[in-house]
Amino acid sequence: MAVDTLKIAGNAVNVIRTATSTSDITLNNGVWTTINSIAFTPASVDGIAQPISLKSYLSWDGQPGGSNSYGNIFIRIRESTSTLTEFEAGTFILITQPIVTIYGTQTVFSYYGTPQDTASPIYLDSRTSVSGRSYTLEAKFVKSGSGTGSSWLVPAGAILEAVEVKR
Repeated sequence: MAVDTLKIAGNAVNVIRTATSTSDITLNNGVWTTINSIAFTPASVDGIAQPISLKSYLSWDGQPGGSNSYGNIFIRIRESTSTLTEFEAGTFILITQPIVTIYGTQTVFSYYGTPQDTASPIYLDSRTSVSGRSYTLEAKFVKSGSGTGSSWLVPAGAILEAVEVKR
């Protein structure tokens, strides 16, 4: 006998949990900032928690300030106090160069790196203990150079998703 989706009820196959940021988040230099989080206790299948697939999506926008601004953006997924995955997602470089023209000095701005981009970190949590989990998506930027007003912005709409697959 075939089983169709109408016969599978109450999240019997998998559970999808999603958190979406609702406002823009400005990152502080050198400080990990929580973008969103999800907390739950995985279901027990014969006393064992099944794998949990973690996916996220976020974009960022580097905001130059002053002259010769540059820095890097980092993203990570954590479970409680443990870092599950972490990577450098982008680099922003703004170099200002004064040039002299017939009418005076002008400033030319040169941009390098990825001042605007997206990232989609993923991780598979295959731990089997049936205990509470608290996942967070975090980001930080590390500024270098003389630019005093440099910052990074994570616009609203960043997503963290946990898919618990029951077998």
